[in-house]
Amino acid sequence: MDGFYKAMLSTASQIGLPVIGKWTAAKILFVVYAYGGSREEFSLSPKFKADIEYIQRTYHIDGGETPDAEVVAYIKQLKADNPTDIAGDANTGEIPDWANDLCKQRYGFTLK
Repeated sequence: MDGFYKAMLSTASQIGLPVIGKWTAAKILFVVYAYGGSREEFSLSPKFKADIEYIQRTYHIDGGETPDAEVVAYIKQLKADNPTDIAGDANTGEIPDWANDLCKQRYGFTLK
């Protein structure tokens, strides 16, 4: 299944089909930035790694490129709505339900 999923994302990227929307891409990137710091689950999930590669290619998040302006705006909105401290932990000490649900539904693990 993982090989099929990665191949599907690669094909979709080559033809410009947005399998992962900009809002979802921003949420995934924000979750990693804000709550993923030392979590092994992210590096062990083939689906997560395939999603990140797809997001990098599709929305120009890879280094040296100008990132998609809409994705950047969504990330800024998420940062404003979910403030984090320098260590990447939520100021309240709580991980928002939406972030936990995203990881649970897409990747099969929870952040809490």
